[in-house]
Amino acid sequence: MLPTSLLADSLNSEEKDKNIAVGQEMEGYRLVISTGSAIFTNGQDIVINVSLINKSTNDVTIPTTYLIYYKVKISEASGNEVPMTDWGKEMFSSSPNHRLIQHLSSGDAYTMPIALKPLFQINKPGEYTITVSRFISKHGDKPSGTWISSAPLKVIIATNP
Repeated sequence: MLPTSLLADSLNSEEKDKNIAVGQEMEGYRLVISTGSAIFTNGQDIVINVSLINKSTNDVTIPTTYLIYYKVKISEASGNEVPMTDWGKEMFSSSPNHRLIQHLSSGDAYTMPIALKPLFQINKPGEYTITVSRFISKHGDKPSGTWISSAPLKVIIATNP
């Protein structure tokens, strides 16, 4: 977990008590991922909150709610990548028929929770590292843009008691 001093410009006081990974600011944005805990029991779903923070001086409009705008990578302590479920593969590659958008003023954040258990085969005890990237379009509906990334977040799945 990062020292509180590094989080002060991006997070409120409630968020500082969570398991948090703060990405580097890139092109006016910062990506932060968090979980309510660092330790989960085997079989328990891990929900990550992915927060995109507008650190620029401009107001922006971003597409939301669809996983196609995200890349999530989960690695075991050995470095092996955790595979996606079939449903996860479909959700991360499906283009929406319609799109929801969110307006972000300078300093605002958009947070999307992502439940990992239905999307990834993360089903055995051990230590895992999670990183998330988020696509930011520079030209509205045009496909040009950039990916920004979170810092790695460590979680532990403990053996059931």
